[in-house]
Amino acid sequence: AATSQLRVFVTSESALASIQRRLKAVKPASDKEKGDVIIEMQLADLARQVEITLPEAAACTPAMRGALKGVEGVVDVELV
Repeated sequence: AATSQLRVFVTSESALASIQRRLKAVKPASDKEKGDVIIEMQLADLARQVEITLPEAAACTPAMRGALKGVEGVVDVELV
């Protein structure tokens, strides 16, 4: 079971590849750090917001939160 989550709020589809690269660049998460990564994105053309939970757990740490906040197109990252 996930002990925490990272909720990543995205405004641009172009940010997704950068998010993926940053998640893969980090050492595997320990059981204590491991959690779900949830991407939330506004779809302007459909006037809807979608939420996607990534299939693999990642390190849900303050360092990862900061790394993801630096991605262009990411407006916020919450560590829950």
